[in-house]
Amino acid sequence: MKRTLFAGSTILACALLLAGCGKSEAEKAAESELNAKIMKAHEDQMAMAGQLDALLTKVEAAIAEHDSLAKVFPKQMADKSSADLISSKDKLSAAKDGMESWMSSHEPYNPGIKHDLAMQQLTQDLDLVTQVGKQMTDAMDAARTALDMHSKGVAELATPAKAKKK
Repeated sequence: MKRTLFAGSTILACALLLAGCGKSEAEKAAESELNAKIMKAHEDQMAMAGQLDALLTKVEAAIAEHDSLAKVFPKQMADKSSADLISSKDKLSAAKDGMESWMSSHEPYNPGIKHDLAMQQLTQDLDLVTQVGKQMTDAMDAARTALDMHSKGVAELATPAKAKKK
């Protein structure tokens, strides 16, 4: 009798413990929502990766063009610098590296871990992926600005000097 009572109470205690370990529907929904935000941000960044690569190629070509023009037109190019192009190239490369670093260190969402730990990890992942996205956007904006300035400088070289008025 004591053995049966002890076994029954042990089973009941285990059942209560296991029932208490599960996540509520609200906790599951909160985790799922954060994970969905992370995946959406990642998908958006993957779509931007192609644009980033294309801009990197354009910036590299613009740097080469600037260097070539500086050799051909040293006087006209004396006051022009490729520093903004070089800086934007560095930013684009850093953004690309940042995305690759995040992707290689990212651990997929594990719904089996405790809610508090899951929320902590998901929040950290969302913060990191958001930072990477901002870095990519800022780098692409800097590259577009630098390319626009370079194009204007090249257009100025192509425009014949206006005749001086007498």
